Amino acid sequence: MNYTWAKALSYTGGGTALVAGGDTSGTVEDFFDIKIERSLSVGDVAHSFSTDVLYQLPTPFKSSVLARHVLGGWQVAGIIRASTGEPLMVTQTGGRPDLVDIAGAINNQCCSFGNLQYLNRAAFVEQRVVTASGRTPRRGYQSSSPLRTPGYSNLDVSLGKSFSLEKARFELKADIQNALNQTQYKNVATNLSSSNFGQVTATNGARIIQVQLRLAF
Repeated sequence: MNYTWAKALSYTGGGTALVAGGDTSGTVEDFFDIKIERSLSVGDVAHSFSTDVLYQLPTPFKSSVLARHVLGGWQVAGIIRASTGEPLMVTQTGGRPDLVDIAGAINNQCCSFGNLQYLNRAAFVEQRVVTASGRTPRRGYQSSSPLRTPGYSNLDVSLGKSFSLEKARFELKADIQNALNQTQYKNVATNLSSSNFGQVTATNGARIIQVQLRLAF
């Protein structure tokens, strides 16, 4: 069982695009006050939990040779993972908007089928854009990453058994990824100028089951 608490702070996401082609969370809005750009780094995850379990299933009817060979020796394994979301920055055409209600910025009822609005538009105020520069006249009232994307949780399960032969061994294994078939929401539309602002636009993969039979000799 593993738990990690982390905190990564930097300026405008800590990306290295100018020197190494990396990702950034945004650009500096005011070069006369760069300190206000200090916020969560790209990829920061505050809480991360994972645990793995391996259990040898008991053998029923142990007195029977057939039962011991067919029903005995089965193992079930599981991996449980959960983490908080990564930093998220809201933008608009020409800069950043004002964040006027940080407590109500995230829709706590999201997300489910037909309810994909993760960010509340009413918590933000879009600034006007200066025609000559194509930019907002001032920086928005928010840091480069004041919010977080939806959290993540998942369960993977594996069931397997080995069948011994005289000089070989058969290994039967079934793997189930996302065993609970949870809908894992990700990728939030963060441009306030867009019609789909605040909506979740993608999900992780659904349940996948694969069975394999392996001969070792």
